[in-house]
Amino acid sequence: MPFELKDTGESYEQFLNRSRKQERMAKECLPENRRIRRIWKMENELMDLMADPDHEYLGYMNGWADREFDRFKAMLDAGHKFNTISEGRGVKVRYSMTAKVSFRVDSGD
Repeated sequence: MPFELKDTGESYEQFLNRSRKQERMAKECLPENRRIRRIWKMENELMDLMADPDHEYLGYMNGWADREFDRFKAMLDAGHKFNTISEGRGVKVRYSMTAKVSFRVDSGD
């Protein structure tokens, strides 16, 4: 600390509040915390989507026929954005909140 509390004129409680706020802000700005927070938000978003009664699960993309690929392409052409999160080794979940669909992609790794 570059100066003492007597020099600043703040109380000990004010000092603690200021220090804790700076600590909290610094913690949230760390790159690994931003990544974890983004993943956590996406997982919560996916859980909310799956709880929606209008949600449609399309299964594994690896087993799709041509009509499912055409439907997916039509969703992309319509402007629906898809998020991707990793579910495990080689398995990713792609979902769209606007189209209310989700599916899995298995890379076989």
